[in-house]
Amino acid sequence: MLTILRWIAFLPAAFVASILVGTGFYWVGTFFGEFYSYVMCGAGGAGAFIAVGLFVSPKRNNAVKWTLIVLSVLIGVLGAVAVALGDDDKLKMAEGISMAIFSLVFAYMPADEVAKLVRIGPD
Repeated sequence: MLTILRWIAFLPAAFVASILVGTGFYWVGTFFGEFYSYVMCGAGGAGAFIAVGLFVSPKRNNAVKWTLIVLSVLIGVLGAVAVALGDDDKLKMAEGISMAIFSLVFAYMPADEVAKLVRIGPD
């Protein structure tokens, strides 16, 4: 039963983590400038999305890892395109672009190593 719940929860958990970490990174980035805040928000959101998604999913294999990477890249590209088409502040595209690029960094890491990025409790 727990396995089924983990399969149901791994994408929502990844989205929530992406939003929370992205917001925190955006806030920290504002101390360094607007561009850095957008880049840090996208990179932090992508990292949290993939790492937490792999941590929550019951299987940590390449299929799950690549599903999360593709979804993260897609979210980043769609975010950048949405800003390009509708917003006056084109600098906000940096968030989507950095999310897409940073997602691809995880392509070189084994799925188990990505899941170890999320630490809960003592070692």
